Amino acid sequence: TELAFLGGHRRQEGGEDPQDKYVPNSYEKIDDMLTLCDLILEKKIEAKPYPMNFGEPAFISTYKTAYMVFMESVRK
Repeated sequence: TELAFLGGHRRQEGGEDPQDKYVPNSYEKIDDMLTLCDLILEKKIEAKPYPMNFGEPAFISTYKTAYMVFMESVRK
């Protein structure tokens, strides 16, 4: 079975800031993203305010090679 990782848009192969080191997609990043999702849902990781608003305030969290922008409503 082949695995396809869809990185989305913006700098999802990099980091939070455009100056961050380029991190290519890998199985490590997939594992990090799964862990990050769990930490966000369990409210066990810092969520910093994100400068864009998507109809409600947005936040950003990072874990190793993964990062995610999300809205608080995903954790309710």
